[in-house]
Amino acid sequence: MASRSAIDAGIPPRPLAAELRRRIAGSLQGGDDSQFAGPNGGTPITKLATYHARAVETIRDMTINEPALIVVLDGIKEVHLAGDMFEFHPGEPFVLPAGQSFDIVNRPDEASGRYRAVFITLPRDLVRRVAQAHPRRGKAVAVSTRKPHDPGIDLTPQAVDTISHAAMALSRTDLDASLAEHRVMEILLLIGHLPAIMRIHAGATFSERARHHIALAPMDSWRAHDLARLLGVSSATLRRRLADEGTSLRHILTDERMRRARAMIEDGERNIAAIAAACGYSSRSHFAASFRSAHGASPHGLIAAAAGSRSGTAASSP
Repeated sequence: MASRSAIDAGIPPRPLAAELRRRIAGSLQGGDDSQFAGPNGGTPITKLATYHARAVETIRDMTINEPALIVVLDGIKEVHLAGDMFEFHPGEPFVLPAGQSFDIVNRPDEASGRYRAVFITLPRDLVRRVAQAHPRRGKAVAVSTRKPHDPGIDLTPQAVDTISHAAMALSRTDLDASLAEHRVMEILLLIGHLPAIMRIHAGATFSERARHHIALAPMDSWRAHDLARLLGVSSATLRRRLADEGTSLRHILTDERMRRARAMIEDGERNIAAIAAACGYSSRSHFAASFRSAHGASPHGLIAAAAGSRSGTAASSP
């Protein structure tokens, strides 16, 4: 089992983590937990809450009904998920997945003797609505050293602003429910590519869950036992359940690689070698053959069509 600190790995930088902690901690001073009801007092839109502990806590086989964004304010949180351990320090945000078992350990700060964290629920309905309104948002994944199932969020100045803005707004009990919803949607636009979020708008089928793990890293050499571990099943069960849904690991991997290739071309990438490498191909000829089979045109043909479309000529999509 691997142990990794987000700060030790260089993600996120200490100044950004410190700034996020400072902003959120300041907004919560003297504040109570907040919950924002939906229309006519229905299902809550979201909930902001703080959690405190004075001694080391270990909670095993925990599951939650809605994904949640968490920022540690004091102490350290360990998250044991999919066979790995991830460690989060003050100011480091992460998202816990819904419907997936994990273990957590909360360690109080050595100086203050206190563990404290804030969490914001991310309701499934909002996740799906944001995904439908911005279907390509989750595909624009920045380069990251994280593993596909790492729940951590890479901090950038934009991420600090988005998360702190939401936390500060949601800490106000007089905030209008529609504004509370808007703040959560801003967070979802920021983190829509994370597995905990993609799993919800991907759908509930086994093959869709598999597909969206692969979509996060189509350049990887996916093997059955790698994917099976992430999905919590054996390799044999993985193959059987994919076959029951009329697909296979090879089919899903090729399909996601070709989706990524087409998206890169449509986004302006012209270097075929770079596209092939980003999609897990070391051979340009093998990449070109797979591309033509999937899209009915060569990579060069689609690049020419995309270039013509951008320049205003009548270029049809193959």
